[in-house]
Amino acid sequence: MMMLKTFSGIKGAYHTPFIRYSVRPPIHVIPKRSIFPRWHGKSPLASKIPTHNDLVLEDSSHRKLTDDFQWLKDKDSRKVQDYIDLENRYTQRRMSEQEFKSKEKFVLERLKEYDEGEVLNTAPEIVDGYSYFTIQHKDAQFSTFVRTDPQGQQQVVLDLDKESVGEKYIGLGVTKTSVDHKYLAYTLDTEGESFYSLYVRDIDSGQRRKLDIGHVSNIEWNNEGDCIVYSLCDHHRRPHEVWVIHLGTEEKKRLLVEKDPSCYIDIISTKDREFITINSSSKNSSEIHMMSKSFRFEHIEPLDASDEREKASSASPSCVLVRRREEDVEYYMEHMKGLFYMITNRHGMRDYGVMTTTRGKGDWSEWKSFFPSRESVKVEDVDILQNHLVLYERENGRCRVKTIELDEPHSASQIEPREPLGMLQPGVNMDPYSDKVRFSNSSLVTPEATYDYDVTEKKLTLLHEAADGACVPMTVAHRSDMSLNGRNPLLLMGYGAYGEVMENSFQENYHYLLSRGWVVALAHVRGGGEKGDAWHRAGSLMNKMNSHRDFISCALHCVQSGYTSHDIMSAMTSSAGGLMLATAINERPDLFRAVILKVPFTEVVTSMTDKTLALTEHEHAEWGDPLRDAKTFDYMRAYDPYQDEWPHMWVTASLLDDRVPFWMPLRYVAKLRHHLSPELSRRVLLTIDRDTGHFGDGGREERRKERSKEIAFLFESLGFQ
Repeated sequence: MMMLKTFSGIKGAYHTPFIRYSVRPPIHVIPKRSIFPRWHGKSPLASKIPTHNDLVLEDSSHRKLTDDFQWLKDKDSRKVQDYIDLENRYTQRRMSEQEFKSKEKFVLERLKEYDEGEVLNTAPEIVDGYSYFTIQHKDAQFSTFVRTDPQGQQQVVLDLDKESVGEKYIGLGVTKTSVDHKYLAYTLDTEGESFYSLYVRDIDSGQRRKLDIGHVSNIEWNNEGDCIVYSLCDHHRRPHEVWVIHLGTEEKKRLLVEKDPSCYIDIISTKDREFITINSSSKNSSEIHMMSKSFRFEHIEPLDASDEREKASSASPSCVLVRRREEDVEYYMEHMKGLFYMITNRHGMRDYGVMTTTRGKGDWSEWKSFFPSRESVKVEDVDILQNHLVLYERENGRCRVKTIELDEPHSASQIEPREPLGMLQPGVNMDPYSDKVRFSNSSLVTPEATYDYDVTEKKLTLLHEAADGACVPMTVAHRSDMSLNGRNPLLLMGYGAYGEVMENSFQENYHYLLSRGWVVALAHVRGGGEKGDAWHRAGSLMNKMNSHRDFISCALHCVQSGYTSHDIMSAMTSSAGGLMLATAINERPDLFRAVILKVPFTEVVTSMTDKTLALTEHEHAEWGDPLRDAKTFDYMRAYDPYQDEWPHMWVTASLLDDRVPFWMPLRYVAKLRHHLSPELSRRVLLTIDRDTGHFGDGGREERRKERSKEIAFLFESLGFQ
C-alpha cells in the first residue's frame, strides 16, 4: 500500500488527505556502503584563466565580473573539446564498475515490467467521422499514429519508427491534419538541435514530401487545404516570422515579422475553424493578429519590407491586429457562434478571467465580462465547445474542470478528477461540435487514466487506464506501512520558475522507488504556479531567493517529520530548476547525500547580461535584467550559484542544447572542482551529450535507460541496495 499526502504548508497546520492503492509486496531496503568512495583516481580539473569584465549599468553604476572559466564557452576550441572528453571519460569510468552496472541493469529490467502488454493504445479521438489514436508497440521506440476512416478502414497516419530509419536522431515537433483529412503536415528534427523541417504526407497513399523550409516552429492549414501558414525561427530558435506557402506552386509570402527578442510567435486556429490567430507573446504581454482561415493564396497581400519598424511587429494587411501590446497585459482568443472569447489578465485578473466581444478588434470598452477571475484560482487552460466553455483550474494545488454554458455564464458546474492532487492534462478535443471534453489524470502513485466528460449530461466516463512563514505546498508519496523513523531514503524534487506547475504525474521510475521503500516528494516552491500568479511572482525577479529557501525548508521539513535523514536524502531537478537547487546546495551543502542536475540553468548573471544568447531578452521578465541598475545586479549575483559543497552530484549537459548552453553545467562543475577537496571532487560527475538537445533522446527505451542510470546513481550514493 502507498500513501499520497499533500501538505498545505510546511509551517502551521496541514491537511493530510490520502488515497491507498495496492502495489507489489514490500522489498526490504538494506543499507550498504556506497561504492563511490572506493573509486580512486583524480577528478578532472580545468585550468583557471582569469578574465575581467567591467559593466556599466543603465543607472550609470559600475560592476566588475571576474571569471576564471570564460574560455570554456568556446565549443569549437580543441582545449574545450578535450576537457569535455576528460569529464565524460571520468563519469564513464566511475559508472563502469561492475556493481553499479549490475544495479543499473536490474533497475532497467524492473522498469520494463510497467509495460502491460505487447501493444498500448490511446483512447480514440473522433473528428468528422474519423477516429484518431496512437499505438505503442512494446518493443518500439516511438508511437505509431493511426486512424479509422468513416468506412471502418484503418490507416497508418505516421510511423515514427519508420521515419527514424537512417537518422541518428528523430524528434517530432507538431502534427496537423488538413480540414478534409487528406493530408498530414508535421515537423521533424533529425539532428537533435531543435531545428525542425516541414513535411506533408498523403495519408491514403503514404507518400511524403519534404518542403524546402527549415527552422519551422508552428503550422496551420487553411480550410481549402492548399496552403500552410507557418512560423520560422531565427538562429536563437525564437519563432519570429510568419509565412504562408502554396503547396501547388510552393510560392511563399511573408505575413508578419516580430523584431522584439523578448517575444515568441505561436500560430493556432480557433476551434470553429473560422480564424487563424498569430500570437506574439513575451513573459508578461501578448499581441494577436488574426486572419480568415478560408483565405485564398492569391488574395493574400505579402508584408512590405518597407513597413517594418525597429523593435516592433509588422504585419501584412491580410492580418488584422486585435489589440496592441500593453505591458503586463496578456490575452488569448477563441471564437464560437459569432463571439470572440478573450482569456485575459486585464483589469487586475492576475489568474485570468474571460471576456467577450463581437469584433475581433476594437477598444477595451467593447469587451464584456463573461466569467471573472477568482482569487487563488488559476486558469491553466481553456477549451471551447459549441455550447460550453471549459476551464482547467487549480486552487490550492488541487486541479479541476469547470464547464460554463455559453448562453448562461452563471450556470457553471465543475468536476474534480479522481486524483485532484495529481496532473490534469487536457485532451486534443478537436471536434468543436461535440458535447464531450476529454482529459487525462494521473498522480505519483496512479498511472494515467483518460476520461470523457459529457458537459450536457454531466457524466464522467473512464476510457483508458494505464522559510519566511509562507505555506509551501508539498506532495509526499510513500508506502502506507512505512515508519516515520527518519531512516527512509527520500528523493525531493522541485522547479519553481515561469509559473509552471510541477505536476504529480505517474512515472515508472518514481513508482519503482516507492516500491523499494523510498519516499518521493515534490516541493511546490514559490516561482511555480501551484497557487496562482501571486505564487509565481513571489519567486521571480527580486523575489527569486524565495525559491531556493522554500526548497531548503521543504527538505528540513522532511527530516523533522521523520520521513528521512540528511545522509539518505537526495534531490533532483532539471533546466530552470537547476538555479534553485544549485543555490540551495551552495547555502546548505549538508542537506543532501546525492543530487542530480539535468541540463541545469546555473548562471543567471552571466546569461542575463549576454544578449547574444537565445533566451536572454525573453527571460528578463522572469529573472530580471542585471544591467538595469545596481540593486538588481547585486541581488542576482547574491544568489547566482556560479558567482559564488557538496553531496554526490551528477550533472548533465548537451552540446546541442539551445535553452541551457553546454558551458553552463561545464563551467559550474569546473569551478566547483576548484572549491572542493580532491576527495569531495571525486563525488561530482558530469556527462555532456554530443548528439541530443535540451530534452534528450526522444525514444522510449533511451529515456528508460536514462532513468535506470539515475536510480542506480541514487542507490549507490545513498548506500542502498
